[in-house]
Amino acid sequence: MKVNPIDILPDEKSTSDEWVAFWNALKKVYGESAAKIEFIERWSRRGASGAADVVAVQDGTGLTLSKGFIDEVRATASHDVALLTGLFDTMGKGTKIVFWAGIGLAVLLVGGVVIRVITLSSEEAGVVAGTAAKAFV
Repeated sequence: MKVNPIDILPDEKSTSDEWVAFWNALKKVYGESAAKIEFIERWSRRGASGAADVVAVQDGTGLTLSKGFIDEVRATASHDVALLTGLFDTMGKGTKIVFWAGIGLAVLLVGGVVIRVITLSSEEAGVVAGTAAKAFV
């Protein structure tokens, strides 16, 4: 069973084991890169007087929890966000309108197909299945 990291959000009173469990859950759900960013963000908000032993958390996670490392992870995360934001900002107003219109059209089309499939009668479903079978023979 997958553990949702939100179910085990640690805070300043959390033990080292709880921080390591949080790290492992993040890694399973989001992958190591995204997990590192979220873990560091949460760790830096815990306050200087946290109950967790820094060395035990470092050993359990394999991360270096020094100020320099935390600043480096934050810089990488903000660089990635700035890159995506910059890409969107370079689009002209007309391109953005076309982009969002395309997203809206895709949502409408997919929604229409889903609604049509859900509302098929048994006879119509048989006709569709027979037509599809003929197409692939």
